[in-house]
Amino acid sequence: MTQSEQAQKTELLAELEATCHRTFELVDSLSDEQLEVPYHPGVNPPLWEMGHASFFYEVFVFNLLDGTPSYDPSMDDLWD
Repeated sequence: MTQSEQAQKTELLAELEATCHRTFELVDSLSDEQLEVPYHPGVNPPLWEMGHASFFYEVFVFNLLDGTPSYDPSMDDLWD
């Protein structure tokens, strides 16, 4: 990997880390009532969407770019 590619990789991982922290801040600021949504066949609960998106970032970005193992491998089958 060239020095430029390494710098790009480092920058991308840092941006993803910042995005992760900001997402947690936003979700943590919501009350339980705000996280509940009425059932609709085409709408998933917000926490499910967040978990699913996190799984894909972990598997397809962090694992592939950084070699970081899954935070909790037992959850891989649930989200995949």
